[in-house]
Amino acid sequence: MKLYLSKSHADEDDDEYTQEGVYGLLFSSKEDLLNMCDFFSKVKEHLTNNETCHMHFRDSLKNWNKNKHIDFEVTTLEE
Repeated sequence: MKLYLSKSHADEDDDEYTQEGVYGLLFSSKEDLLNMCDFFSKVKEHLTNNETCHMHFRDSLKNWNKNKHIDFEVTTLEE
């Protein structure tokens, strides 16, 4: 499974970039995507009993720069 980070996506105008954050482009097998869904079901269960969930994602390549790891934080908002 690979996640590529991009400043824009194909639906945007050529002169315009995203105003907030970056997009993640996910390439994977169906089986791996279903496994990821199972993982996020556990995240859902965690958020049922907690206000936040903080995760770190990393690449398994040798030359991966740990100073540029991907942080993913889920925070619930009161409406």
